[in-house]
Amino acid sequence: MKSKYMQIMIGMSLSIFLASQLFAQKNNLFEKTFSAKDKVKLKLVLGTCVISKSADEDIHVRVSYTYDDEDFEIQVKEKSKTVYLQEKIYGENARGDSDWNLAIPDDTEIDFSTATGDLTIEGVILEIDGNSGTGDIHVENNENLMVKADMV
Repeated sequence: MKSKYMQIMIGMSLSIFLASQLFAQKNNLFEKTFSAKDKVKLKLVLGTCVISKSADEDIHVRVSYTYDDEDFEIQVKEKSKTVYLQEKIYGENARGDSDWNLAIPDDTEIDFSTATGDLTIEGVILEIDGNSGTGDIHVENNENLMVKADMV
């Protein structure tokens, strides 16, 4: 009886391990630093984004994502006074998540758009122009906050 029980337990453990390996998504990381610019244009589809104050005068971009590389692309372009950041998701069955973290100097202008991702702004002075289809916008630890919102 114990032998049958052990066989069942080993079989279940092996099945659980194999299933977790089959459905596990790997974590990918993208990091890039730019010298200070006047503006950052950020266009996301599904990704969430946290914008916080940079510890120096540079712009730091960190993206953690679980998409397969053939389903997801981070596009980066830098022109004189602007950094352009965009996520592209390919295929109807792409599965994964992306979490964007931007650390920017105070007074950097942000042009932000997302279809469904959330945006969190933490402790940084900025001017933001943006829109989100269904994502939430959170503002944390910002003194003297002034919000101007246009509803369409």
